[in-house]
Amino acid sequence: MKALLFSLLLLTPIASIAHPDDDMSINQKCDLYYENYYRVIGEMYKGKTLSEQYSLLDMVGTDLEVTELAKNLTKMVYDNAPTNKNPAERALYQINVSEVIRDNCIEEYLNAKPSDIE
Repeated sequence: MKALLFSLLLLTPIASIAHPDDDMSINQKCDLYYENYYRVIGEMYKGKTLSEQYSLLDMVGTDLEVTELAKNLTKMVYDNAPTNKNPAERALYQINVSEVIRDNCIEEYLNAKPSDIE
């Protein structure tokens, strides 16, 4: 499971985001992961549908299991998003969810065996 989470770092839900490099630190990779989901939520609030987000994941995903995990996380983001039009509440949701995803990424790295990260 941890290997799958690390593989998610290689996915780019929004095509304009760069892939993490092997030379990047754990914090840099998880920051990139944060940015990916921050943008996913931003696109959601601009009106992009869940199926459009899934299409992007299908285009960039190379591993079916990893792509499905990313889709599940994206669906969770959509299912729990505030539905009201309050921009402050939406922005707070966008930041909070992205930070939780980033923190979980770092925790997974710190608890991983070296063989899980390769």
